[in-house]
Amino acid sequence: MVVSVPVYFIILYTMISRHEHSIPALNAVWILPTITLIVPSTTGALLAEALVPYSSTHALIGMFVSASSLVLGLGMALMLMPLYILRLITVGLPPGSLIATKFVPVGPCGQGGAAFIILGQVGAKLAEQNATENLFLRAPQPPALIGFVAAYFLWTLGIWWVVLSIVAIYETWRDNRPKFAAGFWGMVFPLGVYSMLTIYLSQVLDSPFFRIVASVLCLFVFMLWTTLAVLTIRDLMKDREGLLNAPFLSTAPQAGASQNDTGLGDPASSTDTVC
Repeated sequence: MVVSVPVYFIILYTMISRHEHSIPALNAVWILPTITLIVPSTTGALLAEALVPYSSTHALIGMFVSASSLVLGLGMALMLMPLYILRLITVGLPPGSLIATKFVPVGPCGQGGAAFIILGQVGAKLAEQNATENLFLRAPQPPALIGFVAAYFLWTLGIWWVVLSIVAIYETWRDNRPKFAAGFWGMVFPLGVYSMLTIYLSQVLDSPFFRIVASVLCLFVFMLWTTLAVLTIRDLMKDREGLLNAPFLSTAPQAGASQNDTGLGDPASSTDTVC
């Protein structure tokens, strides 16, 4: 948390005050700074849950710190997602290897939903122990219900991004297969945390449907991870420079590059840059 908060504010403030941006140059990588607060909120919630039997005061502090971190990160992510939708509608899909960033918005949905469920469980356990006289924590049902509703909302929102990303990647791969790069690993974390959220929902609801969906997602993530690992090892031995090329991190177009031969888009276009 000590590192996450400065990183979150410094990166976003630098983007606002030091860089020039446009809708065509916008891509899902803009959402990444928000992850620096959403992930620690889940860790803090797990720590607070572990502290409940030993110190309700410290557990309560951990719960509120984690909730604040979650709202800061997730709130900004939800504000950036409409901008990304605007870019997709007005400009179109990201070209070439940038299509892998389509899964980035799934990350805040999955990780944020998992954090909400855990925080709700912590609040319910504190209420059962009568750890506080706070009106909102006197009964276990309200915090547990709020956590579940928020998590289910994010899980449902994530469906849109998962389906859109899969269809977009399929069409890109079919029409003009992009060259493999390390940036494709960016698909693993969002799908992994979305699978984790589905597992939590299956436990909360005791639902066979969610168990099946969680199993399918986990199997898909494992297959994706294995495939990317094999391709990474192959390219490390054959084409290390091409493997480490991350078009969404470049700030200047590469001379002589074109979408037809590299899969990274038109060098005259700003869609391959972040800022």
